[in-house]
Amino acid sequence: MMAKRVSELQMENENLREKLLSDQRARRLNMSLAKEVDVKNQRLCEMESKYDDTALCLVRKIAENDRLQQAFDDEMKRMELIEWENKRLKWDLECQRRNMQSMKLQNEKLNNDLVCQRQELVQRAEDLKLEKAQVYLEPENMPAEREELNDKSIVKVKEVEGREYMENLNDSLVYEVQLCELERKYDDTCAILVKKIAENDRLHQAFAEAELVGKQNKKLKYELQFTKSQNEKLKRDLEYQRRELVKRVKELGEQNSQAYVAPKNILAEKEELNNQNTVKSDDHHALREALEEKAEEIQYMENLNKTLTLKERISNDELQDARKEAISVLKVLPQVLFSLGFLLCKDFEARFAASGSQVRTPTPVQVIPSSLVSSLSQLTSSFVNSGGHCTMYSSKQDLPVAFSPVSSGDRHGFDLVR
Repeated sequence: MMAKRVSELQMENENLREKLLSDQRARRLNMSLAKEVDVKNQRLCEMESKYDDTALCLVRKIAENDRLQQAFDDEMKRMELIEWENKRLKWDLECQRRNMQSMKLQNEKLNNDLVCQRQELVQRAEDLKLEKAQVYLEPENMPAEREELNDKSIVKVKEVEGREYMENLNDSLVYEVQLCELERKYDDTCAILVKKIAENDRLHQAFAEAELVGKQNKKLKYELQFTKSQNEKLKRDLEYQRRELVKRVKELGEQNSQAYVAPKNILAEKEELNNQNTVKSDDHHALREALEEKAEEIQYMENLNKTLTLKERISNDELQDARKEAISVLKVLPQVLFSLGFLLCKDFEARFAASGSQVRTPTPVQVIPSSLVSSLSQLTSSFVNSGGHCTMYSSKQDLPVAFSPVSSGDRHGFDLVR
């Protein structure tokens, strides 16, 4: 009856434990759902902040791209102006080069003319010198002839000579004037030539500067092409980032919608659990009281069980001690029997010696039957193997002889039971 009562109490205890565990699970589920809602709200805030940062970064990238595009357009316009100016300078330089070539040809022609005229003037001057020498030598060579002439002929000769001399003098003066004029023209032409050479040098220097500007323009053009390629690459990267950002925004929107739906479901489940908890609160109170009573009974049964277990352990310890003592006694029992047989033989010999009869003295082995010794050895081995209780049958009386350990009060030993 007591066992049945204990089993019923255990079943009721198990039911109450299951109910308490279900309540604990519901509370844990409620707490876990609340924590999950908080975590999802925190993640939602983090995702919103990341979205804002990404949108701001995208706006900055777009503004930077627009600025780079504007700078690229301005640089292209400036390069077009520089290229147009370079073409104009090349055309002017080509025109000046052609003018310089024509002026150089004219200068060479003038130089040739001047050389020819100078040679003619030199030849003319030599001729004039010869004629002048002849004019000065003729009067000295003919003094006798002049004296022989009459006055009229002398006058005529003088007139003729004076006329020729004047003509020669006039011709020499004209030649000298022409020579001075040619020298002046030559000096003017040399000055013009020097100016043209200086202008030619200046034009060559301008042409070299224009070539340097052209090289710089080519370098700038290559740099602009590289900048344009970099700009195109940045555009592609920005387009890819924009697409990724749009995709990420869509994913964040979907996650936000799911996050908004999930808290609603969690809150609905939480309200439902709260309603169930309020409905079951009274039942839980009654069950808790019954559970406390059952717990007290179970505590009493556990204390009783502990007491019984302790007593059983003590009795087992005593039995083990008695078993060890019995084993030690049984081990020395054959020697004791042999000693007892020896004493019986001595007593038997003394009795027969006192009566004066001559009887052969038996040996201890003859006094104590071998069956008894073998039975004792079997009893010892079986007692050791069985745990403290064994039975022996005598070969003569066929009666069971049992040695049981006795532990009562101050007496410890074995009782013989038949």
